[in-house]
Amino acid sequence: MLPGIETDLVAIGVLSIPCQLVTSIVNYLFLAQGQVKRFNILEFLNQSFVLINVVVVLLFFSGGLRMLVSLNTAASAGVSVLTLILLYRYLSQHFADFPWKADLSLLRKMLSYAVKIHVLWVSTFFLYRFDLIIVNYFKGAAVATVYSVATQCTLFLLILPYAVANLLQNRVAARGDDNVEFTCRVARHTSLLMFSACALSIPGILLVKMVYGTGFDDLPIQFWILLPGVYFAAMQVVMSQYFVGTGLPVKLPFAWVITFVSSVILNILIVPMFGGRGAAVVSTVCYFLIFVVIFIFFKGDTGKKLSDILIPRMKEIRELLSSATGYFVKQNAT
Repeated sequence: MLPGIETDLVAIGVLSIPCQLVTSIVNYLFLAQGQVKRFNILEFLNQSFVLINVVVVLLFFSGGLRMLVSLNTAASAGVSVLTLILLYRYLSQHFADFPWKADLSLLRKMLSYAVKIHVLWVSTFFLYRFDLIIVNYFKGAAVATVYSVATQCTLFLLILPYAVANLLQNRVAARGDDNVEFTCRVARHTSLLMFSACALSIPGILLVKMVYGTGFDDLPIQFWILLPGVYFAAMQVVMSQYFVGTGLPVKLPFAWVITFVSSVILNILIVPMFGGRGAAVVSTVCYFLIFVVIFIFFKGDTGKKLSDILIPRMKEIRELLSSATGYFVKQNAT
């Protein structure tokens, strides 16, 4: 699956995994405590090193891939140490009277939940990325590169719903009886923003194609095929947080596993004939299907209609416009 990649290079990258896990766990502990600003700063710092290290390696040292991977691993270790220091200071200030002791009953609950969420996220990751491996296998690197850029552009659009999801799952877990209405309201806001973002990206992808130049003529078409699926993928991400925040029933990760397996089978059948466009069609169909499944689960639990999560109310549109206008006025005044 990784032809041409040296084993020792993979080993260097693997060393960063424990550090990334520590950073992720601590950062989400901050988020659960309502420390959104600290969460955002650490996330920004963690992701920034990916770009900073590339600049340092290429411009200052003229180094290669091994130096880049090594710097990324070192940066992961540094950020993990920083997050642990910040966690210790936070706990010392806010939970000084609580004893440090093992809680096996809590650990069992954590592991049970972790297994389910891990299956869900691994299936999600493979659904988003495994099609690229299949395209590369059947159609070669040139076709796979175009499709890779198309999918990367769609993943950029998904930053918004995943940012919303990070905040929503904690709010859902904390709100109790109000979590259904709150989830629907957030979903409607996300629907409006995602629809606007997708509409703007229709002509925007032409600019991306101009930047990449020759060999990427099919990029806009593949991207446009993916767009409807991206919208529905975004909406299911938001709806899923209702279940993530209320215990995560087994049916949710199971649905994702079935969708991923279906995606692999369809890609194997369609990609050899239609290449990147075929993979884009399969992705859009699978994104829509998982949305339908999650909505059926959501409706079964809450009794809400499709319009309750997709169509924003006029009052909400006015509130969003008012908030956005107020923000820009404040920034200009500053």
